[in-house]
Amino acid sequence: MAETTGQDGSLGIFELADDGTVSYASFEQSDSWLGAEQDINGRDFFSEVLGFSNVSDLRRRFENFKAEAIPACSFDFVCQFQHQAVPVRVLLARLCDRRGNQPTSILVHLRRSSATPSAISASTERF
Repeated sequence: MAETTGQDGSLGIFELADDGTVSYASFEQSDSWLGAEQDINGRDFFSEVLGFSNVSDLRRRFENFKAEAIPACSFDFVCQFQHQAVPVRVLLARLCDRRGNQPTSILVHLRRSSATPSAISASTERF
């Protein structure tokens, strides 16, 4: 895994359609932890973009967020790779259009966290 923007740096900001396809992405090209090339628009975020083994857990949290009537939530998550666990802070937020203020997509912000993986797994069973 390549080093990115620092211990607590942003790993990427993504705008996802309701079905999980990428509408917009902003991340450093050196973020090889994603398992994707630079142009990921139109690709499924969970099955084609993310490159860690427990991506189904993150997809479940995304689906649970979609079902709730809240504008945003954040939680700690550990991305499990074959030889490494990377703690991240995840923000999910609904993006609304300007006209009707209706949610049109979901923002996903992944940020490297300084929390230890064991502390995260013990404290994030809300979803």
